[in-house]
Amino acid sequence: QLACPLDLGCHSVPRDFVVFRKKMSKGPLTAVEELPEIQTHDKPDFITKSLQEPLVPLGVAATTMILGNGLVQMFKGNGAKSQKMMRWRVIAQFGTVVAMAAYAFNNGSLDPVKKPM
Repeated sequence: QLACPLDLGCHSVPRDFVVFRKKMSKGPLTAVEELPEIQTHDKPDFITKSLQEPLVPLGVAATTMILGNGLVQMFKGNGAKSQKMMRWRVIAQFGTVVAMAAYAFNNGSLDPVKKPM
């Protein structure tokens, strides 16, 4: 990261952008090879991850629906039902966290013996 030129009004910019901007200030680019490489990430997107680990989004959805129902019951003045929904929310949250931990352990993210690459 480099300091941003004053005319951009930001705090920092990637080095590739600064190099690109310097090249553009000299005139139009003549070859595609002069463009900086676009860095892509190898992390899976939300849909792919949801298909690989379906219990996590289901747990989040269940927790959200239970929480919403509990809040609705609270605003309607039905305290007993609201309290019951909040207890179910805690159980759903616990299940979601357990699912996340199980998937992380299964993928090797929590393996203490795992060697760095």
